[in-house]
Formats: sequence, structure tokens, C-alpha cells
Amino acid sequence: MARFSYEPLQSSRAIRLIKFLPGPDPTCQIVTVEVEKAPPYIALSYTWGCKNLSRVILMNGAEIPITVNLAEAIDAIFIFVRERSMMFWADSICINQADVHERSRQVRLMNTIYRSAEMVAIWLGPAAHDSDLAFDKMKEWKARFDGLKEQFDGSEELAALRMICRRPWWKRAWIVQEGTIAN
Repeated sequence: MARFSYEPLQSSRAIRLIKFLPGPDPTCQIVTVEVEKAPPYIALSYTWGCKNLSRVILMNGAEIPITVNLAEAIDAIFIFVRERSMMFWADSICINQADVHERSRQVRLMNTIYRSAEMVAIWLGPAAHDSDLAFDKMKEWKARFDGLKEQFDGSEELAALRMICRRPWWKRAWIVQEGTIAN
């Protein structure tokens, strides 16, 4: 089978989205749109994982190699996305990684790509080490937080907390590492 070949993007605001085609397996089609005119889509946030281990998916009738981690993410969102007739965006597929100029332009658009998405799906990897317990606990905490939010909505305390969260430190990329690395 032929290897997938990228068509050049025609404008600096164009992005590629992935559409699942009907069928039991993830068979896909690439659709090119202007980011501001994109239909509802899910942006996938994930790590590429080991680049040496790859799987192949069908894209526009041709093969495109992807990492195992991306394949697992696609398997996980496949039914959700297809049932809603939504498209999705994943950087390693939607950006021609062999074209340095395109890669550079698309990286500058990433903020807009994620902000314009209907939803951002975060792939942490397959369930393991009681991860289901952790997610159950997070759901419980969210329910508690929602109750507190209703209780304090409009309060001075909540307004003060919002102001702290708007400070520039929170917008830096390295805050998680810096804030959690110490013993």
C-alpha cells in the first residue's frame, strides 16, 4: 500500500483535521480548513512516546506511521469521536513533520488550534496502577468543589482567589516542574 503524502497547506491559517470514516477500525481522512472556520473538533494532547515503535493507520487510503502511544490514544477516542461525527487534531499527523517551514508555521498556530477546539482530550496512557481509583477520586473532588463553588459564588474570598490565579506566574510553562520538584 502507498505511503501517505501531504498536500501543502494553502494559507498560513490552514490546519488539517482528521475525520474517522465509517467502519470498525480507525480509517481516516484528512480535511484541510482555515482554523477560524473549522467545524467542531477535539484537539489531542499527548506525548509521542517511543518513536521507534510505530503502528500504521489508513489516511486517505494510504498508510501513515504513528507512534504506539498515539495509536492507543486514537483507539481510546475512536468511538467517542465517530459517534459524534467530530473531527480531531493530533500534531504528529496533522502537521507535516518532514516540512520544516510548515512545522514552524503550525507551531505558531498551536495556541489558536487548542483554543478553537470544542474539547481538548488529554491522553495520559492506558489504564494502569489503579488509575481508575485516581479518576474516581478526582470525580468526587469535582463534585465537592462544585458544591463549594455554589456556596461561595460571588464572595470576596472567591474573587480574591481568582485574582491570585490570574497572576503571570500561572501562565508560565515550567510552573508544574518548578512547583513540584522540591522535596
